[in-house]
Amino acid sequence: MQHLSRLTLLGLVALGLLVVALVAALVLRWTGAAARADELARLATQRRPALPADLPEPTDPRPEATGWFAELVAARIRWTPEELAAPESYARLRARARATELAAEAEEAFAALEGCAGTGASEALQRVVEVLAARDGIAGEPPCGAEAARLLALGTRARLDVARRAREYGAVSPRVVNGALERDGAVLPQLPILQALELADAVSLELARAIWSEQPALVPELLLAALDVARVLGSAPFLVAALGASEVESRLLAALEFALSAVPEDLDLSKIEDELAALRPRERLVRAMEGERALGNRAFELLRQGARPTWVDGGSWLPIALIAAHDQAAFLRAWREQIGRAGCAAYQREPPARPGWSDRQLAPITALLVRTDFAGAVDALEARLALARAALVARRGGAQALLEHVARSADPYDGRPLRVGFADSGVVVLWSVGADGRDDGGLDEARDVVWRFKPR
Repeated sequence: MQHLSRLTLLGLVALGLLVVALVAALVLRWTGAAARADELARLATQRRPALPADLPEPTDPRPEATGWFAELVAARIRWTPEELAAPESYARLRARARATELAAEAEEAFAALEGCAGTGASEALQRVVEVLAARDGIAGEPPCGAEAARLLALGTRARLDVARRAREYGAVSPRVVNGALERDGAVLPQLPILQALELADAVSLELARAIWSEQPALVPELLLAALDVARVLGSAPFLVAALGASEVESRLLAALEFALSAVPEDLDLSKIEDELAALRPRERLVRAMEGERALGNRAFELLRQGARPTWVDGGSWLPIALIAAHDQAAFLRAWREQIGRAGCAAYQREPPARPGWSDRQLAPITALLVRTDFAGAVDALEARLALARAALVARRGGAQALLEHVARSADPYDGRPLRVGFADSGVVVLWSVGADGRDDGGLDEARDVVWRFKPR
């Protein structure tokens, strides 16, 4: 009897635990569903896209950029500048050049460089690479610079021809991208980010060749080609595209900084100035984050309909069916907070909130996918863009126009006007205080964002 009573007690305890678990599961599903409904209602009230079908279709009359993307992926840069500049690989690459379709042109370019630099050919190449990597934009033409730049840029022209065609293409339809994602089960759009970055590097090499070969008239066209690449790439309202476009623009601005100290004063850069004035990388990032939220929300809707993605965090200790609504609500809330922060300049926003223990358990997908603070992704670009606009004003209107312009400007890092200084050598120094918010006088480029140029 005593043994039976003990079994009965254990059975009652087990039944009680089961009832508690069932009640907890029902409460969990109910609270998750309520939180999900609240977030979706908020999006509807604010008329923000909740699903890919809600994303606006592009209005650009030009054809979609599918053909341009295909061409860009197919184009290949022939040289890795750093590798070609290394003495240990110079001879090997020279031999390889003779076996390519560029054999005759490569042989001529190698001969021209070696005729100028002799045994120091690889050092001349290295010097060009260093000049292009410099952040002060004042470096002059290195010895045999024109010959070295021609060799470094050999084979990039096909890629630049593709870049010039970018102006013929319009925006990417979000429905096309979403259709590919759902059809192929991909997690991210397959956009040619790496090819676009290589193209931006090729523009820098072509700029050096144009400047040092006394063909500065090519400079505006090359810069506009890079801007078109960024425009087409960033037209898709998805995060990977926006971040790729921002990186292309960052490299473009580095090339422009180099060019401003090297091109003739009468070279017309008005189109570049107009294009830079129209750039809105922060607004583009916000649109891309909204698109990313819509894509992710669609994945959650598929999950609720029975899909079982392989990318769910395997460490979750609760069945995904119970926590899917909680996870979806947390996902939407996290993106809402991130998008709100991304729309603000650095000095206007609070530090990002990190998911707590309960969010990590009840929202494993969100904890996996929404950890990065994307708001800071365009701060440096916004700062360098503001400096570039000021430098172009100075080039066009002189010191007084520059001082009037910076007095009306706002440093995205602290909200105060951009800083400007004039050196006795004629060098103009413009700077932003950088991510730490501390003004180091433009002397510490690891902390401040600095732009230097010497008007010609």
